Amino acid sequence: MERGVNLNKVSLPEWVHEKIEKLYAEGYPKLEIAKKAYVHRHGESGYSLYLWASQNQERFLTAIINGYTVEKPEHDRLRKHYNILLGMLNTASVTSKEEQEVRARIDELTLTLDILGITVEGVERI
Repeated sequence: MERGVNLNKVSLPEWVHEKIEKLYAEGYPKLEIAKKAYVHRHGESGYSLYLWASQNQERFLTAIINGYTVEKPEHDRLRKHYNILLGMLNTASVTSKEEQEVRARIDELTLTLDILGITVEGVERI
């Protein structure tokens, strides 16, 4: 496993951005924001940040350190659709024909994004 510092900005969902900005507004420095995300002491809304940060550790920490951009909501929808397709592909009950159809849908999605010059973090050709 390669370990190192990612110097690029990453993109974050808008709701994660809002939670981080709230913590910045409350005067927390970067290290404390990272700690708060993993301790989830900010009530129910803090727990959602904790879950997301736990599942996206490198992305979250890179955003805190290097800064980030805010994803467009349509990117979230595309990523969710892509992940559903990947889940279908990984399902044991998928037949060969069904697998080909799912792969074709994924190819169409990624080709369309390539043609339009759109990059959605987490969506790539398989």
